[in-house]
Amino acid sequence: MQPTSHLRTRGARPSRMAAHHPSPIRRAALAAAVALVLAPACTSALSANGSDDGKGPKSENGNSGGDNATATAWPAGTSGRGSTSPAFTDVSLSVRPIVREADGTATLFVDVDNQSTEELSLTSLAGDNELKGVSLYDSQGRRRYGPLLTESGTCVCSTSTSIPAGSKVTLHATYGGIPTSVEKLRVAVPLWTPIDDVPVTDIGTFKAATSVTTSFEAEPGHQVRIEKVWRTDEGLVVRVQDRNEGDDDISSSDLAPIDRLSLVDLQGRRLASTRTASSSGVVTKAPTNPLPSGEAVTRDVLVSGLPSEVSTVVVKIPNTRRTLPVTVASDGPATTLDLTGLDDASTASLKSSTSRTTSGAVELAKPDLADISETGAGFELPAADQQLTSEAQPGWTVSPRAVVRTGEAQSVLFLDFDPPSDGYWPEGLGASPTSDGLGGIALIDPAEKQRFGAIVGDDGTAGSTRSLAMDSGTARTVHVAFPPVGEATQSVTVDVPGFGRAGEIPVIEAPSVDTGADVLATTRPDFDDGLRLDVLAIGRLADDNGTLVRFRAVNEGNPDAVDAPFVSNKGCDLKLVDPDTNRRFRSLEPCRATLWDNALGSGEELTYEVRFPNLPTNVSSVVLDGDTITSTPSIPVADDARPWYLDLPRSADAPAGDTLKGSVGFADDLQTEIRIGDEVALQLDTDVLFEFGSADLTPEARARILAVGERLSEQTSGEMTVVGHTDSVGDEASNLALSERRAQAVSDVLAEVSGNQFELTVRGQGESEPVAGNEIEGRDNPDGRARNRRVTITYQAG
Repeated sequence: MQPTSHLRTRGARPSRMAAHHPSPIRRAALAAAVALVLAPACTSALSANGSDDGKGPKSENGNSGGDNATATAWPAGTSGRGSTSPAFTDVSLSVRPIVREADGTATLFVDVDNQSTEELSLTSLAGDNELKGVSLYDSQGRRRYGPLLTESGTCVCSTSTSIPAGSKVTLHATYGGIPTSVEKLRVAVPLWTPIDDVPVTDIGTFKAATSVTTSFEAEPGHQVRIEKVWRTDEGLVVRVQDRNEGDDDISSSDLAPIDRLSLVDLQGRRLASTRTASSSGVVTKAPTNPLPSGEAVTRDVLVSGLPSEVSTVVVKIPNTRRTLPVTVASDGPATTLDLTGLDDASTASLKSSTSRTTSGAVELAKPDLADISETGAGFELPAADQQLTSEAQPGWTVSPRAVVRTGEAQSVLFLDFDPPSDGYWPEGLGASPTSDGLGGIALIDPAEKQRFGAIVGDDGTAGSTRSLAMDSGTARTVHVAFPPVGEATQSVTVDVPGFGRAGEIPVIEAPSVDTGADVLATTRPDFDDGLRLDVLAIGRLADDNGTLVRFRAVNEGNPDAVDAPFVSNKGCDLKLVDPDTNRRFRSLEPCRATLWDNALGSGEELTYEVRFPNLPTNVSSVVLDGDTITSTPSIPVADDARPWYLDLPRSADAPAGDTLKGSVGFADDLQTEIRIGDEVALQLDTDVLFEFGSADLTPEARARILAVGERLSEQTSGEMTVVGHTDSVGDEASNLALSERRAQAVSDVLAEVSGNQFELTVRGQGESEPVAGNEIEGRDNPDGRARNRRVTITYQAG
């Protein structure tokens, strides 16, 4: 006999017409009989009953649906329009007509045929463990619909389903509020091409039943029957029966995960989750033995309560199709659920996200992709003929190769790094001793006496390699972006912190891009010459929907499958830069890009698309750049671009971007001018001005400062700050005093030239503000010490 229940069942109100009530003995006998029939955690032979598997009639009156129809099963729809994905060449995906109920609730069914040799998870197939990323778009009403979701992201859709190799599985997602006027929708499944003109079929209203049957989506032979749902004071009890109609045993661990069961009130848009005790679901313990073919096991689960007016629910269990409506009874049979230490009940509201767009669906166009062997315009660099070394970092060599003019506002330096051991690039190359990146590297044009500093944006150094893991004995080419060097300049000097200078580095022109070619430009990641990135298209989308970039990743030189991190974040980290103004454009947020991230086998390719904001009409060409790739030559921007993989339009935040800035200033053996905008910092080399440990100017040094003052008096007036700095040799107090005296000596000479034109402020910082490391990893860094011994004059350009 069934043990006494710990639940306080709410009894039904007695009928006023009842002539009498059963005696206590008869009630006990009846309860015992029910308990024997419905006892949880026992097995029994299967019996035939109705189901919602689509094999039954569409409606009770035999028609194909409509607002007045009462349906008893899902329509037995067949697959319709299909979709493709370059990430899944052995998998096909198609959708059935969308089933809409009278209240606007609609359910989408997606058929997946996995002909590959590997099982596919829902995450790998569609980008998430739930099918919640699938959207429906009404191009006539210009409205996009998402599946019914809670605020925490739980959806009324397929959850945790896997698609075994060589099998076909039907997935589902339920939406809310699809108007009756909508007859066709675009279906967009993440990782797959959008599917246009999917018809919407009206089914009317599903008839509720006291029990319903569903099944595992990937294993139709594993049926799950909801035998009863009833109310108690602690919540709603759901009695669930796993039925094995397959040929193989079902292990205990593969039974329906009812500890994650949810009840959905579609009318009230609410979802009730399994109640927990000490954070574990309140469920009947599953049997330890496997479930043989032809048998069943029944268990109970306690779910958080729903309002008393809720008379029907649908049941959502991971791995299974959501059920048709189940009647909620006011009472039910006895159960053995242990209610010790119940946690708080958990319910959540459901919402089908909707958004309106200003334009209809962007027309799709399948691209005619170039053969994998085709490449586009790229930089052809001369071999390096000079090597720089560092006393502080022995074994490293830095070899400048060339500077390439890429536009009216930018030039790019390419260097080879050759490491002595595995790790990252040399230390001390940043704009400050503690910064990463290559922002401390500079170009010097000796003929024009100009210094060019690395281009920077809002997020630090831009247009340069950000970080690079290197293997011992393998040289890697990195790049740094600078303001444009003069058109007449044929060569420059490259200044590398800690390594010194290399002169006569050639300046060359970037190649032009053939706009009629199938591959516009080709570049590579900084870390692997065997990987390739081909730019296939950059163009403006219709109706101000932004700018489309299509590119492909190719593994042409690695024998093993490799990831393609140069398309980090699926292309969302790429930037477009106007080479004539240095204005930079980031992808729209939230980023709209193809999501696949498959590893590439040898000789394989994968095509990506990403959307950027509308480019200004005066932007005729752009450079494609990224943190881990070499920037491309300038690529003309086409008109009338059409996506194939992206579903547009999509809502997006305001365009994000900035204008890159690089310093250009005067430079000779004494002075290095760093000018960004109107702010100027002029650094004077104290080794040229003073003897070691001295603050006395030689006559020659005095004459040179007078010349500096005369040049400054022609450029600016007003406030000017003179600050002295030293290296770390000696004690701090002595260095501070020395830096103050040297700054004062320079200021006194400037005052002689300018009179009252400059409002001079003088101070010393000693060794407290180095621009380079005095030591690197415990080794003395002579080049860094020399850079730190300086007097800096800062002012605003007039």
